[in-house]
This record gives sequence, C-alpha cells and structure tokens, in this order.
Amino acid sequence: MRKLFGTVSLCSLTAALLFCGPALADKAPQEQQDAITQFLKGKLPTDWSVVHIVKDENLLVTYLTMPVQKAFELAYQPEDTRDMLQKLCPSPDQPLWSVLGPSDMALEPVANGKGFFRVRCKSPNKTSSVAAPAAPGG
Repeated sequence: MRKLFGTVSLCSLTAALLFCGPALADKAPQEQQDAITQFLKGKLPTDWSVVHIVKDENLLVTYLTMPVQKAFELAYQPEDTRDMLQKLCPSPDQPLWSVLGPSDMALEPVANGKGFFRVRCKSPNKTSSVAAPAAPGG
C-alpha cells in the first residue's frame, strides 16, 4: 500500500507541475495585456491568437497559439521562426513601450500547451545598471 501511495503522490505532483506551470507566474497587469494584444492584432497570422500573458520580473511573456501543423513546421525551421517573431517585436518608438515601461516583451508560440521557441523584444526604456568606473585616485 505504501508503494502505491508514493506513486500516486508523485503522479499528482508531476501532473500539477505540468498543467499548472504557466499559472504559477503572475498574470500581467490588464493594461499591459490589452496593449500587447492590441499591438499584435492584425500582425499575427489569422489562425494565431494571444492566449496568455504573464509577467516574470521585467519580462512579459506573450504565449501565441497556432495550429499544430504550423507549430510542427516552425519547430523545424528555427531561423525562419526567429526572423518571423522578431518582425513582430515593436520598434523602439512604438507607443506600446510607454505602457510596458522597462519590461522586455517575449513572444512564445505554443501548440497543445507546449512552447518551442522564444524571442525577446528588448525594452528601449531600460536604464543602464552598469556603474561608472571610479575616478583614479578617488
């Protein structure tokens, strides 16, 4: 009986991590979700959609769904996938960045709940965290 209990517990834990993993990250503020969704509207292929936007420190991850066949094709064309996703990144002068602030934005296509590629769009609003070198003799 004890062996069965351990197996059931392990299975339950594994299932919880697999199915609840993305839910463990904080949902992005609604204003940021709306701004990203609006920005991507009309830029995504018609059979893609924004399904979930989460915030993890200074990164807003936007999960994009697509048909499984398309995901399969993209998974085997990483350079084309990267180029396509980078074209979706907002330019530095886009008003979207005023809503996102210093947070970067990532685009991650998913199919059947699994992501396979991520492109990070760097925020132009970041302040440099590199300290200036100390003056000689000071």
